[in-house]
Amino acid sequence: MASASLLKAQYAEGSGSFARYAMVERLTWAGCEFADAVRSDTLWAKAKKEVIKPGISFTFDILKEWLKAEITQGFPTLRALAHQAS
Repeated sequence: MASASLLKAQYAEGSGSFARYAMVERLTWAGCEFADAVRSDTLWAKAKKEVIKPGISFTFDILKEWLKAEITQGFPTLRALAHQAS
């Protein structure tokens, strides 16, 4: 998740079964947006159906962009909001 810029983490060397570990500091803005997107059961079910199909290759970036587009399409446009205000 740190490699995908969804969170910031510190890495350390340990011993035994914890030879190398990460300590999560915080979610990034992108991480918060992703968590918010996948929190919706409806949107997550749609993502699994349309993007994360068994046997089909996808990248995490494709999933993030798809989720972002779906969220954006679900919001009313600023033009519509401005029209309602006048």
